[in-house]
This record gives sequence, structure tokens and C-alpha cells, in this order.
Amino acid sequence: MNIYEIYDNQKIFTNYIADIALNTKNFILKYSKKNYILGSKLLEANLALINRVGKEYNRQNWEFNFQIENSNILVKEAVIDSKPFCKLIEFKRLTENHNLLERLNNQPKVLIIAPLSGHFATLLNDTVSIMLQDHNVFITDWEDAKNVPIEHGSFSLDTYVSYVQDFIRKFDKVHLMAVCQPTVPSLATVSLTATNNEKLPESLILMAGPIDPRKNPTEVNRLATSKDINWFKNNLIYKVPASLVEKYIQDFYSYQHLFL
Repeated sequence: MNIYEIYDNQKIFTNYIADIALNTKNFILKYSKKNYILGSKLLEANLALINRVGKEYNRQNWEFNFQIENSNILVKEAVIDSKPFCKLIEFKRLTENHNLLERLNNQPKVLIIAPLSGHFATLLNDTVSIMLQDHNVFITDWEDAKNVPIEHGSFSLDTYVSYVQDFIRKFDKVHLMAVCQPTVPSLATVSLTATNNEKLPESLILMAGPIDPRKNPTEVNRLATSKDINWFKNNLIYKVPASLVEKYIQDFYSYQHLFL
């Protein structure tokens, strides 16, 4: 059993446990309203915690609430480019103040490269909200690679860089901001763009990213330098199995009365 199969089975198990915990909590909550049960509040809290730890979280909605020059600003999302592994989103600011709207549309454009490793782009909701007060903001919304059909091919560092290059080319002038994980591929993208004598972003902002981890080496660095590339190919690359989660969840709801 490879690491992906272990992960898949763990996900199935934790989904079961999370659903059982939620249903049991709801049952206790409903019953305890009619009959006093010693320790029911503590049990409910523990079951709620188990549910939160074990369940899968879906993509959250963007939420913005701010004013500019005492005018309420409505922000709408618009997908301006869609690729198999990523969508480019524009946040359009709308207001009934036409003079203000014209000034907003003339503000600098910022393309935010969001993390793709285990995150949704909405993790940067507060960052985007602040930037929207003075900029026209665009952001990469990466897809979970395991949900992309195999006919779209593989996703590699080369794919990542080519995506960011294509996004940059959509603008006459744009500032590039990379947050956390994308700092390294964004720096590589700009370097390649310069090498090809293409138009560069107005500026490059790299935030909280490991540009040169050799300066403060960790166990991950030491592992990377102690093995050759063939070791990584043979030990860290596995075939992702077909997920059985949906089938198991359906089975669970068919038999959940046995647990309650």
C-alpha cells in the first residue's frame, strides 16, 4: 500500500468518524433539551471538536465589507481566464459614485499569486480586502490537482511557470505579488520573462516565502541534499488511486442508524 492509498483510506475513516460525531452530537443535543443528561454539554463539545478535525472543508466564499471615501463598495468576482489547473479571478469594485468609480478603475493593477499547496485562495481574503482599497486586484485560484481529469496532462513546475507567464501577458502594466509557497516559482517566472526580453511586471513582491532555504537549513533541506534524484523518483512518486470516498459515504448514510 503506497502513501496515497494510506491517505485515501485515512480520509475515508476520518469522514466516517466526523459524520458519526456530528450525528451523535445532534442526537444528544435534541434529547438533552427534553431530559437533563449529566455531562451532555461536555460530550457535545468533544463531538463537535471531533467533527471539525475530521471533516473535509469546502472552498469558502470571498467576503468583503469596506468603504472608500464614505461610499459603500460592492465587490464582484469575474473569471477572466480559465485553465485546467487554475482560474484567474478579477475583483470588480462597483459603486454608485461615478467619479469615484472612474478613479478606482485607474488605480494600479496587482496580480496576487496565491498558494496552491493545501490551501484555497480565500486564505488571502483579508489581504485582498486591504489591497482592494487602493488597487485593482486579480488572483490565481488554483484547482486541487487530484480533481483535474487526467486528459489535461500533468502539472509540473514548468506548467506553473507557464501559467503565471500567460497571466502576466494579459496586462499592459501589473504588479506581481507572491505569498508564501509561490514566491520561488514567481521569481523563476520573472527571471525567465526577463531572459526572453518580454515586458516585466512593474514590481515583484515576495512575501513569507523560502527563497533560499539553504541559509537556514532544516531536516527537509538535509534530506534533499543527502539523496540523489533517482531516490526521490523511486520512493516519493506514487500513482494516485481512484477515490472510494463517495461510495463509502453513501454506504455510511445507508447504515448510520446502526451507530445512533
